[in-house]
Amino acid sequence: MYASLFDLYAVLDALLFQTVGADARILPMGQKTTPSPDQVLVARKLNMGKSFRGELGGPDALSKRVGVYVVTLSLPPDMPVPAGYALQGRIENAFRRTALPLPSGGELRCEETTLQEPGTGQDGRYTLSVTVDLHTFYTTQRSKACAKTPARTSPFPETRICGG
Repeated sequence: MYASLFDLYAVLDALLFQTVGADARILPMGQKTTPSPDQVLVARKLNMGKSFRGELGGPDALSKRVGVYVVTLSLPPDMPVPAGYALQGRIENAFRRTALPLPSGGELRCEETTLQEPGTGQDGRYTLSVTVDLHTFYTTQRSKACAKTPARTSPFPETRICGG
């Protein structure tokens, strides 16, 4: 059971698309776009945190991946800020303390959310953001489908991490 970044983005983005619906335009990642100036724009980014010792263990090691999912709202200049707060609150409520099933098994746990209000940018658009703390546990154990593949051999002795 291992969740790739693609898997993590897939479940997070699915919930985000479901939450904002037609009230905002979610910007495509890695593509240039020319959005309408009267739309609420949504940008998102997944920042993964540090690695824990379990990730360095053998095939039965239980590892924890941590990170944050940052959703930034850019409001049109003529939009009342309280309407932006309402959308920000919907995103917060959708993600806060939510467990999302992963395609590879297990779940992605969204924990607490943090709201920020950076203010007006140079383009006159007002910015709000939601930061979601998240984590997932996974093992590096090979799936049954890979069980028939011979194990990688190494000239070095097996590494074992002892202690807590």
